[in-house]
Amino acid sequence: INAIAFSPDGSAIAISREYMAALIGIEGNPVRILAETEMGGEVSISGVSFSPDGSICAVGIDTTIGFYDVATGQVRRRLEHGHGIETVSYSPQGSTLVAGGTDGTLTLYDASTCQLRRDLSSSRRKRFRSFSDSCFSADGSVLAIAGSYSGLKQAWIYDNT
Repeated sequence: INAIAFSPDGSAIAISREYMAALIGIEGNPVRILAETEMGGEVSISGVSFSPDGSICAVGIDTTIGFYDVATGQVRRRLEHGHGIETVSYSPQGSTLVAGGTDGTLTLYDASTCQLRRDLSSSRRKRFRSFSDSCFSADGSVLAIAGSYSGLKQAWIYDNT
């Protein structure tokens, strides 16, 4: 498992592995596969995040983000990020989604329209080779990102105000 997230109401968790993303129900709720790829294939899955209302689960699939309806498991929309994705995170308000990945690209998108809000790749003080995890503060004003720089794992804080 390379990513895991609780649903906001605590009734399910989303997990991702290199070849699948799934919702696992807690207390008798069913398991639902959201996305699958060929095990050992070229396309990998990583990064999962629930929208604050719990209705959508964003999943990083290679260079694309799939927005899955949690109730039905159906794809509502897709966003082409253009670079390998390792992490996706919703802001607490649900208005912003961050995507970061294998090539040091870090981007903020409007979560409803999938429009680019800001490319943070050029904002970094150091050139990160990749981003592996991300999360927003409770009020959404700060974004914390874990990444790799010159072979070292490091954290980076971005003021989102």
